[in-house]
This record gives sequence, structure tokens and C-alpha cells, in this order.
Amino acid sequence: MNYIKFLAVAFAMTIAMSASAKSSADALKGYNRVELSYAPLFVGDVAASGGWTSYSPSSTMHGFAADYTRGIHVTKNLPMFIEVGGGIQFNRANECNILRLNVPANFTYRFAVGSAKVWKISPYTGLNFGFNLVNDFLYDKVFQLGWNAGCNFTYKRFLLGIGYTVDFMPIAEYKSRIISEDVYSGTLKVKVGFEF
Repeated sequence: MNYIKFLAVAFAMTIAMSASAKSSADALKGYNRVELSYAPLFVGDVAASGGWTSYSPSSTMHGFAADYTRGIHVTKNLPMFIEVGGGIQFNRANECNILRLNVPANFTYRFAVGSAKVWKISPYTGLNFGFNLVNDFLYDKVFQLGWNAGCNFTYKRFLLGIGYTVDFMPIAEYKSRIISEDVYSGTLKVKVGFEF
């Protein structure tokens, strides 16, 4: 009788270990993702004249974004990924239009939550290379380097996320002998997505 119990326990443990190994292997595989976002762009002026610097409050250009991301597994045993991809962002306010191509390069760690491992929490950070295809600001800039930070929450294949991009370089600038004025920007993204 003890022999039968031993075999039953051994069989159950083998099944459990196999399922655990499969879920761990799934957590380490690469992935693709498509996202749609509400993506307001916040812009504010920094002006300098005669040794004085003034800051104007930021204004909001409402907009949306559509992105594709590829997650590439970079370590043998840990769920660490480099995310690369691209996306289009459109913003508009008061007849001013921005159409931007974003090319992010992020590092993320995907924490699996729960015994079934169907929930994942994925904080990320990295660089954003922004190319302003349409920029209606006066003395506009075509290229902006920025920094991304945020967190994605995945249930099975469905994603909710929030992130922010701070642009290091101004979106527009004006310089004369009397005054210099830079317009800086940042983008909030509230997103939904699907992984495959």
C-alpha cells in the first residue's frame, strides 16, 4: 500500500514540476506586442534674456499613439528583456500638429505573479529616439532624444500600462541676440495592448 502511495505522490510531483518548468520557460520566451495609447504631449517654454530665466506653465496637446514592441530575452534564467520597436504618435492643439515616429529601446524585468503565472508586472526604463515628421512649432526640431519610464501589467496576453517620456532635447527653439527660448516636451501614455 505504501508503494502505491509513493508512486502516486511521485507522479503528482512529476506533473507539478513539468507544469512549473513549462510556465518558467514561457516566462523566458520573447514576445511581440501591439499597443494603442491615449498620449497627451505636454509642452512648456524656458526663456532667457538679460540674465533672467522665465518658465511658462505647460500646456497639453491631446493625442494618441499606436506602437509595436518586440521583447528579446537577454539572460539565461531571469525574465530580463530588451524591448525594441516603433510607433506613430499624433498630437494636436490650437491648429498646431505634431506627428512623431518613436523608436524606443527599453530594459524591462517581467515579474510573474500568482501560482498560475498568468499575471506579469513589468517595470521598464530606457531611451526614446523621436523623429518629428510634422512639427508646426516655429523653429521646430526634427529629432528629439528622450528617456522612457513606466510599468506594464499583463494578464495572459492582454496588457494595461502607463508610461512617461521626458524629452532631453527641445521640440522647438528660438535664439536671437536678445532672447533665447526653448520649448520642452514630455508624453504620458495610458495604453492597452495585446501580446503574441
